[in-house]
Amino acid sequence: MTFLELPQDPISVAKTKLENNFLDVLKANWTVWPIFQFFNIFFMPIHLRIQFIFNKLYHFLMLYSKYNQLLTRRPLLTNIITTGALFGTGDYLAQKISNGKFDSARLARAMVYGSIIFAPIGTKWYKTLPKFKFPGYNNSFLNALTRVGVDQLVFAPIAIPTYYSVMTVLENPPNLLPTIQSKLNDHWLNTLQTNWLVWPVVQLVNFSLIPLRFQLLFVNLVSIGWNCYLSMALNSSSHLADSEDQILI
Repeated sequence: MTFLELPQDPISVAKTKLENNFLDVLKANWTVWPIFQFFNIFFMPIHLRIQFIFNKLYHFLMLYSKYNQLLTRRPLLTNIITTGALFGTGDYLAQKISNGKFDSARLARAMVYGSIIFAPIGTKWYKTLPKFKFPGYNNSFLNALTRVGVDQLVFAPIAIPTYYSVMTVLENPPNLLPTIQSKLNDHWLNTLQTNWLVWPVVQLVNFSLIPLRFQLLFVNLVSIGWNCYLSMALNSSSHLADSEDQILI
């Protein structure tokens, strides 16, 4: 576009525009497009995806604007509704992929956990994380790395047993406490190790590029795929035999 404007020194003008605008535009792109493309890729037939982008983008941006307003006005309530819905979506997709009998009670448990347990804790946690900064340097990347470390070394080891424990309580099996203990013994360490293979990179992108008010939403969207992956792994791995086990960090 700069060359089409035919300025006197197009290379210098293009370089200046890149230096001034590239990072801001890229961050704005990563704020809007991952959500849009998630729905496009997962829910739209291939032959309709381009049409969906051009025809629905305006409506999507309108919804995005409304959602942004809701996050500003009522962040906790908005996160409760959104997180519950996305936890439910993740569990629904995991059940469809497993090709087993659909369990509506399991879906309800996932939505209850997401909205009542994870959303309030996550909202508070992501407001607290910006307080952690790399000592001695005011560098955004080092600060993001520091927050990733705190998140993965403090929050993740607590969130995983919390998830297994609460979901087991909601299921209300016989011998509740031994069942919780068995699930923690069987899955806690494996889940934590798998978490460390996936989430540090995701959270580095999250803390570096995603605005604070959208960070929990970003995590929940990534967690849909994470849930589906773990559900398939749990159905095919002998050391993760319980097909209902899944985890969102």
